[in-house]
Amino acid sequence: MVSVSRCFDGSTPVHAAAFSGNQWILNKLLNAGGDLRLHDEKGRNAEAWALAAGKGRNTQMVEFMQRCTSHMKAIIQGFSYDLLKKIDSPQRLICSPPEFGSLIQG
Repeated sequence: MVSVSRCFDGSTPVHAAAFSGNQWILNKLLNAGGDLRLHDEKGRNAEAWALAAGKGRNTQMVEFMQRCTSHMKAIIQGFSYDLLKKIDSPQRLICSPPEFGSLIQG
């Protein structure tokens, strides 16, 4: 079981990484057990934090989080790795469990 650290506003390190726009940091947090599904006290998830940042890289960050979410849903639902490659993005940005690093766009 992974312990979740929260700030005074209910945000997690995953929220902060999403806001920063740094996919490498978010990748490390997700590989360590970070959860994109968690919400802060205002009900905002990491994707909302990335969008709120208003930085030029927030589109890439949101796309990265969506790929990670799709990947995890497929794993949870028991899809095979080969099927997962076929249903993912046209660029086939998919990784082998549990690593999310290959989902990062350069």
